[in-house]
Parts: sequence; structure tokens; C-alpha cells
Amino acid sequence: MHVPVLGWLAIVLVPASAVLAWRLARVEPRHLHWDGQVWRLALAHETDPGPAVEVEAVIDFGDWLLLRTAMPGARLPQRHYLPLARSSVGATWGQLRATLYSARPDLAAVA
Repeated sequence: MHVPVLGWLAIVLVPASAVLAWRLARVEPRHLHWDGQVWRLALAHETDPGPAVEVEAVIDFGDWLLLRTAMPGARLPQRHYLPLARSSVGATWGQLRATLYSARPDLAAVA
């Protein structure tokens, strides 16, 4: 007697869960910019440089990086992961890596 009710419930919940998971997992292109003092992160289609973020290299394979950005002082952790490959960055790969590991952002000056 309970099987038909659970069957109808599954027919409704499984597609709804799949759509929700797909929407939450989508990746929006972002633009990471070093302005000389702090890293800034914005959506790729925006002209505004975006808020200041802290950048950390989580994985470094030489030709491939996984960066994690976090907004300092945010109440809820707003982290974004940025996968970068040498083949997609091009000639500026060396400059990006040098800036990433040597630049110390002054987040107190921005706040």
C-alpha cells in the first residue's frame, strides 16, 4: 500500500533534486586581477574589478594550479575555486605564478 505513494514521491523528488544539484554545481567564469595591492575577483562579464579577496594556491602541479579565494571578513565563508592551466593562460603564466607567490596583499588598507 505504501509503495505507490513512495513511487510517486520519487518521480517528483528525483528530477527536482537533479535540477537543483545541476544549478548549484554550475561554474561561472571569473576574472582574478592583481591591482598592485590586493587580489580582486569578479564575474568575467562585469566591468567592476570586484571585491578584494585572499588567494591561496591549494594545488600546484607546475603547469596546473587550483586556487582558492576567500573574502576576508565575510560572515559566511564565500570561497571560490579557480582551476588554471598554463595552456589557457599563455605567455603570462610565469608572471602569474611569480605574482601569486610573492605578492603580499595589504587587506587592511582596503578595509
